Amino acid sequence: MLWFVSATTFLLILIYFQTARNISNFDNLKPLNNTDAAAGLPMISVIIPAYNESRNIRDCVMSVLNSTHLSSSQVEVIVVDDRSTDNTLELLKAIKKETGSPILKVIEGSQRPKDRKWVGKNWACWQGAEAARGEYLLFIDADVRLKKTCVEAALSAAVRDGADLLSAAPLLKLGFLGEHLIQPVIMNNMIAVMNPKLINNPAKKFMYFALGPFMLFKTATYRNLDGHRGISDQVLDDVIMAQRIKHNDYVLRIYNGRDIADLAMYDSWKGIIEGWSKNYYLGLRKNPFFAAGALFITLLINFLPWLNLALAIFDPVYSALLMGLLGIGILFMIRRSMYCNFGLDMKYWWLSSIGSLLVSYITISSIYKSKTGKNWTWKGRSLEG
Repeated sequence: MLWFVSATTFLLILIYFQTARNISNFDNLKPLNNTDAAAGLPMISVIIPAYNESRNIRDCVMSVLNSTHLSSSQVEVIVVDDRSTDNTLELLKAIKKETGSPILKVIEGSQRPKDRKWVGKNWACWQGAEAARGEYLLFIDADVRLKKTCVEAALSAAVRDGADLLSAAPLLKLGFLGEHLIQPVIMNNMIAVMNPKLINNPAKKFMYFALGPFMLFKTATYRNLDGHRGISDQVLDDVIMAQRIKHNDYVLRIYNGRDIADLAMYDSWKGIIEGWSKNYYLGLRKNPFFAAGALFITLLINFLPWLNLALAIFDPVYSALLMGLLGIGILFMIRRSMYCNFGLDMKYWWLSSIGSLLVSYITISSIYKSKTGKNWTWKGRSLEG
């Protein structure tokens, strides 16, 4: 037993240092303190695709309208209702009437064309891009809430960096128990293998990543790559777009966006299981070896320290007990680092072993759904096209 505890603790230490290094490599996007700095910025179009988003759409749209100091000649907000079956469209019309905002445009999405396969939010995003006038296109999801000067801050960074795609990780807000158990485990897994320095390095074409809730494109580049129409059949639009950006020698940048935007993804067990099951295996590049590695990392970081401690208690070898406690201490430090750098709530961190089992189930479910197409849905809409 001692060799098992020792080996897993050693691997956990290696993963901790790898994760800590990746976290430290993230640059933060900061709000603009001087709004005059935004005066010379090019025009930007904020595009929000919305399908059955009655829970989110008002707060999202109002956060965008209230966040920016840009003039109506510099910014427009385009919301595309993707033929929702709830009252999303009615709410949008009410917001437009209530605010009378000259920068807000509501589009009633049309039927998806039959000339190609369209899945996910790609058709709604493409319709928004077709209607946009900005030199830059900022796509955000309806569960995002922008903070003051977010648009200006992201646009300034994109112009400064010469970025063709700038993506930022909003502060992830955790609500019900399922989010506290599942979201930190998945985020830990992502950070453990995601090195921002490699992502931002044009020469490292194998390392690419973007976050769908917040993607800012240079419009000319987006159109050169045929935008969301060029990936109409791809569920994981963010990662595929990042791959196309890098492989076509454009500039990709990824940031920590905790100071400029919030993200509250799910409000139910059904939603979080369906949401992650739809794309988790795709995020692992549909590679069974990557999936096996993700399962291993999930259990190694979050489950095995507690297992090691239990084994040591039942077979009281003091060195094994100490290493079990060391493993739990490392797990705590990883979560603490995620809290300090990304604002990730530490509540229920000690239930991470349960979270790891739930994420393991999601991984297996995602593999099954994406390979068979059975029950592969988002908000009840099939992802088979």
